[in-house]
Amino acid sequence: MTVRERLKAYHAETAPLIDHYEGCGVLRRIEAMGSIDDIRGSLAAIVGAVSV
Repeated sequence: MTVRERLKAYHAETAPLIDHYEGCGVLRRIEAMGSIDDIRGSLAAIVGAVSV
């Protein structure tokens, strides 16, 4: 699969999920620019707040 095909697939199939989950109130965003430890901490805080 070429990069162009992959981007087309992303925009058609993956990107719409952002709006869907945001509309459901369950999408959480994190700052992904930073150290691995900072990112891990952000993810752990979100996962720890989710009850199954």
